[in-house]
Amino acid sequence: MLRDNFLALVIFAICSVGFFVWGYQYIPTNNYFLFLIAGMFGLFMAFNIGGNDVANSFGTSVGAKTLTLKQALVIAAIFELSGAIFAGSEVTNTIRNEIVKFPSDLNPMKFVIIMISALLSSGLWLFYASKKGLPVSTTHSIVGGIVGAGLAMGFMIKDPEPFNMVSWGEIGRIAVSWVISPLLGGVMSYIIFGYVKSKIIEPTHELKTNLKALKAERKAYKESFIKA
Repeated sequence: MLRDNFLALVIFAICSVGFFVWGYQYIPTNNYFLFLIAGMFGLFMAFNIGGNDVANSFGTSVGAKTLTLKQALVIAAIFELSGAIFAGSEVTNTIRNEIVKFPSDLNPMKFVIIMISALLSSGLWLFYASKKGLPVSTTHSIVGGIVGAGLAMGFMIKDPEPFNMVSWGEIGRIAVSWVISPLLGGVMSYIIFGYVKSKIIEPTHELKTNLKALKAERKAYKESFIKA
């Protein structure tokens, strides 16, 4: 286990260094420090997503012993990364542009500060929740962090209506999805398990019962034949 943990740490370190080396070529010279800070907070957030969200996703599979912990980690690493690359653009756009409305004359550096603050605050909350064994949502955390940072910025720049910096309609739409998701997941789980139970589990159980009865009859027939 210690060897596996060390190997995972080495891989994480190599990937982190590779990310920073790759990202430096896209960053203006005077913003290297901000990129370094944002990258470190992003890695901290990613670490906590792995500690909480991946545990939520694969806890049932590992608990049912259909997957080992190592298999679950490999699958999570492959598909979490693939999903982020190939299917995460729309969610990223919502998080980046649709939650907080900024004045047109807002200094871009303040936008950077808002996002870095949201990243750090949500990462700290996830770290605390993971230490306490609480399965919380990373989406809730980052959305709440952006809303809080946006409101704080509204008060700091003395906006006449700081609460209007938040797109409450978009927040409502996101909140509705938070309510619908567990309900829809429960309904789909009920339907899928009902189908599996009726088509696979019950016929298999009936087949095993009939097989046991057939073996018992065969044994009884042999015993009666020997006695005769």
